[in-house]
Amino acid sequence: MEYTIRPLYEIEEKVMEVLWAADRPYVISDILKADASLKRNSVVKIVIKLDAMGYIKVACIQKTVTRYGRAYIPIVSKEDYELQKDFIAHFTSSSPLQDSVLYTLKKLFEEGLADDAFVKQAEQLTQDYKKAQD
Repeated sequence: MEYTIRPLYEIEEKVMEVLWAADRPYVISDILKADASLKRNSVVKIVIKLDAMGYIKVACIQKTVTRYGRAYIPIVSKEDYELQKDFIAHFTSSSPLQDSVLYTLKKLFEEGLADDAFVKQAEQLTQDYKKAQD
């Protein structure tokens, strides 16, 4: 699972909420129908940005009433995004940094996101650190 560097802005989250709730790939007109508060020009820019950031991807080219358009699906699940947002919020509000790292490790273990290879790497880092201190 890849994480982006920052949480999304509110309007970006609104577009993602539409795509997370969708039962099929959505073209821009579908997104606009699902949330009437969104404006077309904004959605076009946001979709391009979300695609570049790795949150969504083009699933197919779909025929709309007047033309063909790209239809998008989310790559990042809502659950993964919420977890990422939680990590970022904790990192930016915690002091010292060690507390943030321990919190992150705890969450990775609790959420089942730490595989055996990760655990071995973390153990090796700890052992290497201890050896360097002796």
